[in-house]
Amino acid sequence: MLRRLSPYRLIWALAVALGLVVPNVTVAQEQTVQGFVADGATFELIPTATVVLVETGDETQSGPDGSFSLSDAPAGPISVRVSAPGYLGVLWETEVVPGRPLFLEVLLSKLEGNSSLVLFVTDEETGEPVPGAEVSLPELGLSSTTDEEGEARIEEIPTGNWLVLVSGFAYASAQSFIAFDGESVTEGDVALAEGPIYLEGLTITAEMRSRGLEDVGFYNRERQGFGYHYDPLEIEGMIATVPSDLLRMIPGTNRATCTDGGPRNSSGISGALECGTAGPAVYVEGVPWSGDIDDLNVGWIEGLEVYTRNSSTPIQFGGTNGAGGVILIWLK
Repeated sequence: MLRRLSPYRLIWALAVALGLVVPNVTVAQEQTVQGFVADGATFELIPTATVVLVETGDETQSGPDGSFSLSDAPAGPISVRVSAPGYLGVLWETEVVPGRPLFLEVLLSKLEGNSSLVLFVTDEETGEPVPGAEVSLPELGLSSTTDEEGEARIEEIPTGNWLVLVSGFAYASAQSFIAFDGESVTEGDVALAEGPIYLEGLTITAEMRSRGLEDVGFYNRERQGFGYHYDPLEIEGMIATVPSDLLRMIPGTNRATCTDGGPRNSSGISGALECGTAGPAVYVEGVPWSGDIDDLNVGWIEGLEVYTRNSSTPIQFGGTNGAGGVILIWLK
């Protein structure tokens, strides 16, 4: 949850004036994003919260007084990701006006509940326990390692539908979303193999999907059969050093250069390959992206959608902006 609360902001400013807190915010400069992070229920300031400006990858942490500052934010629509241990993270979309600092009051909801997860990890071929495998809930920063019997246990899991990752040396990783009720113990068996697999045999089962991609309609559009869709497992199996490498297997893509040695466009979508023509419209987290997609870190990408014809482009991303193709990039 992210909103402006003028009374609380006034209290915070008075506290600074009285010397009760020392702000960790630099003097406002052009296109600066600054503010503070607090508990949404108690309004207690949260230190060491991680604040990321998605468009640039710039990252900082809130200080002891909960304040933060990010400079050199690009003008226009931006996305700010805020997370803190024990709290549900948020992704807020707003806009930077040139010459005017942007102040954000970020209120996080505290995670509650005390579920447990017990997984027994084995080798799919031999059935033997796999010691030293890592079981983690990356969204919560929780992890455990299997013992000699292949057992890993994680305690104090809050209520929610959380991603569970299982990986071991020389094994392909497995992942699935599991719903925790905040009080029960979830047990399951995971057999690791050489290729990508699904988690199976859990007491609580869930379809292997990204909750983030589900929320933005990725899977609904995939079912409609238009365009090209790559989910986290497919992206993980690709050899890519930059985002444009993920486009190599899509028919009609081309990264050839023009006679002047420059690139034809940022991705080479069919229908916009002539020199001097505009490349495809690119959206990152649903926000128009004006830079080259290779300015992004390929490791940040959770889902990718590519539409090579305007007629197949979703209406909310189509129109004149989709005439040269559309690329939708969703981040982790």
